[in-house]
Amino acid sequence: MAPARSPGIECSAMQGRQRDDQPLESESEVHDMDILLTVLAAIYFAPFMVAAGRVPEVMFLVLFVNLLIGWTGIGWLAAMALAVFIPASKEPMPRRCT
Repeated sequence: MAPARSPGIECSAMQGRQRDDQPLESESEVHDMDILLTVLAAIYFAPFMVAAGRVPEVMFLVLFVNLLIGWTGIGWLAAMALAVFIPASKEPMPRRCT
C-alpha cells in the first residue's frame, strides 16, 4: 500500500516559485530603472558638464579624470574640483571662420 500524500506538501513546494505566465518586471519598474540610470549618469558626468560651461579648455581633462578615477568617489571629487576651481577664461574662445 502506498503512503498517503498530504495535500499541503504540494502547495508548499509551489510557494515561492514564480508562475511562467507572469512577467519578471512590469513596464513601470523598467521605466523607473531608466529614470534612475539617467539621473545617476547625469550626476556622474556633472564635473564634465560644469567644466564645459565654465572652462572649455580643460573640459576634456576633467572628462579624462572623471572616466579614469571618477568611480572611486575621491576621483569624482577631484574632477569636480578641477571643474570648479580652475579660473574661468576671461575671453570667449575664438570662432573659426571658414
